[in-house]
Parts: sequence; C-alpha cells; structure tokens
Amino acid sequence: MKTADFHDFMPEIYESCNHMIWHAIGRHQYTHDFPIAKASDEDPPIIEETNGIWDDLPLDFEMLLGVYLPDSRQVIKYTKGILWAADTYDWHPKRLERLVEIHEQAHFLHHLGYFEGQVPEYPRSDEFIDNKDDHYNSMPDETKEQIAQLMTVVTLKSKQKRAKYDKSREVFADMESILYELMRYQSRMYCLPESVRETDFDRLQEKAITLLRIVDKGANVDAEDVAGILV
Repeated sequence: MKTADFHDFMPEIYESCNHMIWHAIGRHQYTHDFPIAKASDEDPPIIEETNGIWDDLPLDFEMLLGVYLPDSRQVIKYTKGILWAADTYDWHPKRLERLVEIHEQAHFLHHLGYFEGQVPEYPRSDEFIDNKDDHYNSMPDETKEQIAQLMTVVTLKSKQKRAKYDKSREVFADMESILYELMRYQSRMYCLPESVRETDFDRLQEKAITLLRIVDKGANVDAEDVAGILV
C-alpha cells in the first residue's frame, strides 16, 4: 500500500459513485444520464415535523441527510442535516456527505441499473425503463432502503480492497464505521443484520448481486426476505 499526499489520494475518494458501485457489484446504469448530487441549503424534511427543533433527531437518510427522487432522477443532499449529524456525533462532515452520495446513487442503480447479459445496452428501450419505474415505485420503502444500505456497504468494502493508498483505505474504512453507527440512530428500515459487519467482502458481494437479480426479475421482496438472504 502506498503513502501519498492530498493530491494523490483524493481522486480515489471522489471517484464517480456509479463507477464505484459498478466496480463493487458489476451493476451498470441503463440510462445515458445519471443523477448529479445537488446540495440543498433548505431545512431537511424532518425539521418541519419537529417544528424547527434540532434535537435528538433520527438519522434517516431521506428525512435528514439526503434523498433520491426516482421520478426526476435527482439526488438531493441536505447540507444542514449532514453538518448537524457530523457535529452531533463527531464524524468527519465530508466523509458523511460522501457516504450520503453513495447511498443515494445506490438507489439509482437499483432503480435503473442492470447486470451484464440481462438486457441489450442498445437500443435503449422506453418499455424497459417504464417497467423498471413501475417495479421500483411499487416496492416497499423498507426493501429499497435495505438494498441501498447493502450496496453501500459492499461499495465501501470494495474501495478498501482496491485502494492504492493507505489514506484512501483509512477514509473508506472510517466511512464504513460511520454507516454502522448511523444505523444505530436510524429507523428500523435502514438497519441491516448485525452479521453484515463481520461478513467477508466476497460473500457479501455475492449476496448483494443475488438480491438485485431477484428483484430485477420483478419479485416482491420484503425486509424479511432481505434478512433471510443476508443471514
């Protein structure tokens, strides 16, 4: 493993999220365009529910940290929520922000992604996209969050294996630790089984691919099904 200065390892950390996920599980995007994460300076949705009170908030992605909007193919990062969580729990804010980006892009590649051999890449099919839209939008939120969390864990583990520099590996290991800590303060639908943390990369990668192949076939999968696959 190499040591490096800031300009050496930063490109590894800020590699395209879609490219990172592709390296981790071989998931391609079907559409030409992909969401560019946009930062919002507005209060995150949870603050409307708490009447403006920033105290003891659940760390749910969609309500505090960031959200993927499937209809418009957008990723929104809630800057205030990210900074509040980082300050409250003593996390590196840029690492938390990067973690949010990976999680939300994972939603996109679940929604509009495919594996080699599943569909022809060209020509693009509106019918295929319509079917993907219908299936993703009809899936329970809990299932979508479990899949995104699993894809995020596998991606972070993949980056640690592929890292050229010690600093890059350290950053992604810290982001993985932050993700597990996040789950302690998130709603149940975001929480993966405890066994995931100790599962080796190859086995976890295989499970993530298996799960995505099942849902790609249109199967109705709930959170219990996901847990069963991960055990």
